Formats: sequence, structure tokens, C-alpha cells
Amino acid sequence: MADNKFKIRIIMPEDQERVLHFYIENFYRYEPVFISTPKMVPGPRDLADIVECIRGGTSIICYHESDKAEEEIVGAFLCTAKERTYVRKLFEAAALEGNTKYGHYLRLLGILHREAAICNRYKVEEIFFTFMACVAPKWRHRNILKLLGDESIALATKLGYKVYTVDCTSNFSSRVCESLKMDRLVTLRYDEFLDANGKPYFAIPHPHVAAITYAIRLPYQLKAFKSTSKL
Repeated sequence: MADNKFKIRIIMPEDQERVLHFYIENFYRYEPVFISTPKMVPGPRDLADIVECIRGGTSIICYHESDKAEEEIVGAFLCTAKERTYVRKLFEAAALEGNTKYGHYLRLLGILHREAAICNRYKVEEIFFTFMACVAPKWRHRNILKLLGDESIALATKLGYKVYTVDCTSNFSSRVCESLKMDRLVTLRYDEFLDANGKPYFAIPHPHVAAITYAIRLPYQLKAFKSTSKL
């Protein structure tokens, strides 16, 4: 992939509407958990969580620049800092959201991170938390997700964070984390995440069988994409 074709930069507050539109059109329509029955429609709480990532200066986009110097978003990593209390706050947010798909999704993340005990495991008070990673379908199979992962880790390192974490809900993102040699901490199969009647909350087709939490200690030696000067 040529550096002059794709570029990566930090998401700025003025990018908010374009980034929200990108996620609604690409993440909510294609991510395995979100398209499982019943399909997820973005509501106020999850949109607010996305905005938190956008405004933190911790998230990045990969874009293609047209001949008219217009940016087309190709992919993005939405990330934010989380303090030690974040696991409790995930469960509290899930309870407030109630019996909705997003509420179940937050509860899934809460279970993963409660079991992972990342702050205790790595002896830190905060982590760099990757919330939603997405590449538009038309731009897949170009190694963009891996490049975004490299750059996101590089940004977290530059900002001084000591632990970087990702929750993978698809087989594709899991493969990227494995290629980055991240620590696999917790795996929760979708057919084991059940409601009170013993029915899975999410009916997801293969090859996506589990949500997996990964983490890595920073700084981490890697060959980041050559656009890091823009971060």
C-alpha cells in the first residue's frame, strides 16, 4: 500500500458528523454483533460513547485523498482513556440502557473486562481502550485494519499510556490482534452468553464465534505506518 494513497490522522472535533455517518453506514451495517438478530440501531447512549472517543484526541482515521483533495474515510479506530473504575461503569451503563441490544453489548464488554482485570494484571491505573474499529467494506483486503492498529498503538505510546486494549467481536479483527502479538486475555463464546431463558443474546454466523479481549504493554516495538508525523 503506497503512503501517497492512504493517510492516517487523529480525528478532530470538527470531524464528528462525518465519522458518525461513517460508523452508521459501515460498522452498524456490517459488524457481526451489531447485525445479528435483532439488528442494532444506534441510539443516544452508543452515539454519545462514539462522540466521547472522537473528542478525546485518541482516535484515528485512515482516509483516501481524491484528486480534488477531498478526504474519503476508509477506516477508523475509536479509542478513549479508561480509569480503573471503567469496568464498574460498563455494568452501570448496561443497566441504564436496559434490555436493549446495546445494553447487552455493554454487559458483554463488562464481563470480558471483569475477567481480564487489566489494571490489576498490568499494574496500571488507566488503559487506552479501543471501542470500535471499522474498515469500509469497499476498502477491505488491503491491510488497512492492521495499519490502523499499528498507528493506534503508536499514538497510545506517544500519549504516554502503558497498556493498550482491544475487544474483538469478529474473526477478522481477532486475526489482526494475533498478528500484532497482543496478549489474549479472555474469550467469551457467543453461544455461552445467554439470557434468563438460556438463549444466546446474539445469533451470529460463523466464522465469528466469540468476543475476545486482547491487551499489550506499552511501549511496543512495531513498524508503524509512515504517516505517524500527522499524529
